[in-house]
Amino acid sequence: MIDLLGIGARTPVGLTAAASAASIRAGISRLREFSFTTMRGEPLIIGTDPRLANALQGPRRMIELATPTLLQALAGIDPGTATECQLWLAAPEHRPGFSDRDAAVITQALVDELRRRGYRCQAVLGGRGHAGVMQCMQRLLTNANPEYLQLVVGVDSFCDDECIIWLEKERRLTQDGVRGGFTPGSRRMPVAGAAATRKPPQAQAARYYLGGRCASRDPAP
Repeated sequence: MIDLLGIGARTPVGLTAAASAASIRAGISRLREFSFTTMRGEPLIIGTDPRLANALQGPRRMIELATPTLLQALAGIDPGTATECQLWLAAPEHRPGFSDRDAAVITQALVDELRRRGYRCQAVLGGRGHAGVMQCMQRLLTNANPEYLQLVVGVDSFCDDECIIWLEKERRLTQDGVRGGFTPGSRRMPVAGAAATRKPPQAQAARYYLGGRCASRDPAP
């Protein structure tokens, strides 16, 4: 079993998990022009956090997304009752505009934030890409120390010049003449999600929550 102690999210349509979920149910997309012109000379439409400057890109932008999300998940937890924690980060896949070093920078920034708040933290890059959070959960269920508070954080953003150029060259952006392209932020949001959990000694069921979606796996009869 995993006891869910707190959740958080920050997306283009909400600064909290509850607000994001409500906006998604209401069909709000928050697509807007990004300060980037494609190779065709067209403005780029993207779903992005309007409170963050367009010039803030790469790991610095993801840190700004992930940090308040992590703090939301910890809001109801007294550091004095759970000083030891394990941080599992799900980062974007290795791609132009995002490297292994960038993942390490994000991990260290979150660890530093936790330490400033009184937590002694061990950090693991637990997953990459769109299945990164599930990879973290799988590793948590099999390898986590049940005495530690477990923190799972997933973050991603396409708001990076190098990444956008790569997407366009690979014909993956929504443009005339491109089949199967996507608008960054419509199907794949720049998003951060976090869950604070504790793993009791006897595992019977698993539960996870991220980005407004919840699922559970119950023990076999």
